[in-house]
Amino acid sequence: MKNPDPTSVTEDRNPVIPAAEKRALLGKYLAGRRLKGPSALSHVRRRSPGTTVPLSLAQRQVWLHSQFAHGSSIYNEPFTIHRRGPLDIAVLERTLEEIIRRHEAWRTTFPLVDGHPVQIVRDAVNFRLPVNDLRGLAPADRDREALRLGAADASKPFDLANGPLLRVRLVRLDDSEYRLYVTPHQLIFDGVSIYRVFLEELAILYEAFSANRPSPLPELTIQYGDFALWQHQSLEGETFREHIAYWKSVLGSDAPFLELQTDHPRPALQTFRGVLHRFLIPRPHVESLKQLCQSSGATLFMGLLASLYSLLYRYTGQEDILIGTVTAGRKLPELEKLMGLFINPVVLRATLSDTVTFRELLAQARDVTAGALSHDDVPFDYLVKECQPHRDPSRNPFFQTMISMQPVLPSVPGWDVTVYDVNNGGSKLDLHFIVDERPEGILGRLVYNPDLFDSGTIARLVAHWQTLIEVAPASPDSPVSRLPLLSEEERKKVVLEWNDTNSDYPRDACIHDLFEVQAARTPNQTALLAEGQRITYGELDRRANQLSRWLRKMGITREDLVGVCLERSPEMVIALLGILKAGAAYV
Repeated sequence: MKNPDPTSVTEDRNPVIPAAEKRALLGKYLAGRRLKGPSALSHVRRRSPGTTVPLSLAQRQVWLHSQFAHGSSIYNEPFTIHRRGPLDIAVLERTLEEIIRRHEAWRTTFPLVDGHPVQIVRDAVNFRLPVNDLRGLAPADRDREALRLGAADASKPFDLANGPLLRVRLVRLDDSEYRLYVTPHQLIFDGVSIYRVFLEELAILYEAFSANRPSPLPELTIQYGDFALWQHQSLEGETFREHIAYWKSVLGSDAPFLELQTDHPRPALQTFRGVLHRFLIPRPHVESLKQLCQSSGATLFMGLLASLYSLLYRYTGQEDILIGTVTAGRKLPELEKLMGLFINPVVLRATLSDTVTFRELLAQARDVTAGALSHDDVPFDYLVKECQPHRDPSRNPFFQTMISMQPVLPSVPGWDVTVYDVNNGGSKLDLHFIVDERPEGILGRLVYNPDLFDSGTIARLVAHWQTLIEVAPASPDSPVSRLPLLSEEERKKVVLEWNDTNSDYPRDACIHDLFEVQAARTPNQTALLAEGQRITYGELDRRANQLSRWLRKMGITREDLVGVCLERSPEMVIALLGILKAGAAYV
């Protein structure tokens, strides 16, 4: 029986939390707002001058991971500010300089002191904004060049010890269209910082400085380093132990990896390479899913999560699936206006089967999300140490697929922001779905590792997810195993066009004879892909001939029966061809 107390720990992985509380939790977290609760036991106070500042727990995880991926750009977090209308570049430069002055996080570097990384805040420096004017290019070439410039900044590694850990570049496309490409390192920034702090301060300060007024923003009472010190002092007490116990009950020691079929063998070590795939979920499909979520006491994020569970179940057949997401990590009111790294990854674990309906899966997604948010004070690296101490260096701990939803964009006339317009060339995971709700629908970005997946596979996977999002609200009581994956266009191609395989061939030839003809025609072409091996027609024919000769030597003659007991493998194909070439039949 499930325990109705959301803070108590039971053997049930998804404790019941009242629906109203779940909606409130999700709404606040996904909007990047704080929560009041047992974690907020004390307020962050300004540190004394000269205090050595350790890395926060989230920073420690990123810093350590960055050492494994040395020279990589996977923790570069590019975003783009779009400006349509007149722009005073000098005022914008002054605005950015003031933001950098206000927020110590943007002036922080991470050198080693006595063998341990610490936070060192550099003095404010004169900021200079690089500007690229592309009006001299043909209109068709401007966007391409702007993206190239942004991607170049986003893909260059940062020097964590010496800094700076921020790059900014203004690109002018025409007389009234500008893009500000901003690339901070994740050690000093997160997504909530973009939507809840940076964009608002940018608009307020630009307006004030344009009118020759001083900054109307009050000075910050604390800085990120103060939070880092407070966090280290707060990881104790009964509440924190309850959170740890909750995650042990959810994850145990048996959390499975997602065995998603890849196009290429998984390297022994993560390569951290990433490619970006963009897509759109149209507004009508978003609204249909929203209506179902609202009637089920869930949020849009939960609906997207349920549809992603469905997709991965259909692709893998696994009944126990773990997906990652991140929480805002800003439960204290004084953290709301700080820039820095506060987000914390959490694990969302669901159980599926052939009979689970989408409505049931949506309820499960609601429960696992609310449970995770109620216990998100445990830093992710603590979870790894407690529940998955033996690492697989080829995979991210616990989950290899993540979904993150951007906070609601504030209304800032004249300014807009998008994330992952440019590719930083890195990926921390196999698959990372980034969704951003806009008037036209959901703007989607899927960052994937090209050492595992081909672009065509990713395009099909995204198309299948879009189909599930479209059809699930109309059939919420259907098992997810029976919801259609194929679009009408793809269904016609697979069912009709690909099955239109009638062709003339020699009726008096056996299949091994036809294979020999093909092997003679294209001996160096790939005939077989299996278990990471590529075997050519020539090699396959040679090995089948070897087996055929051996069978004859062992006394196998025409029309004899030869038993085959092999797993699906290259050896099985060789055995079947060799038996046929010997004139026998296989059973």
